[in-house]
Amino acid sequence: MINEIDYTSKKVIILDDTELWLDTMKIWLRKLGYKHIDYCSTSKQFLDVFDKSYDVVVIDYFLEGDIEAPQVIKKARKINKDAFILCASGLFTKQGNVNFEKMTLALSAGANRAVSKDVDAIQDILDSHMSLREHNDFNIEDPFSFDFQKLST
Repeated sequence: MINEIDYTSKKVIILDDTELWLDTMKIWLRKLGYKHIDYCSTSKQFLDVFDKSYDVVVIDYFLEGDIEAPQVIKKARKINKDAFILCASGLFTKQGNVNFEKMTLALSAGANRAVSKDVDAIQDILDSHMSLREHNDFNIEDPFSFDFQKLST
């Protein structure tokens, strides 16, 4: 059985140019228990503060008037190879169509996951990721190498 996840020591940074989404994410992450949440609205702000201390990164794919997420993700991955980078966008799905090309670009750049902006989906992804990390069995180079039998012990 998976234990409750302790988010209090995890450091999160969000890059998004939509103030409403930033506010929503901050409130929601605090409810989950995250204590250290930073947020930026431009890639420059993000790259100025991002370092190896962050555990989780949530990046919007489309930043109005700014570079797109894959360029930011590549730079972030060079700075912190261990951070869990989640690329989220409201434009990954539009009128029922999934934009696999943009999602693939984000993943190829170094994101661990690419999803539509949906707090429930993001929570599920973060819960799964943190659970694996807490069991010290997560390998960022080969995320499919996890031994799920250890979860039952």
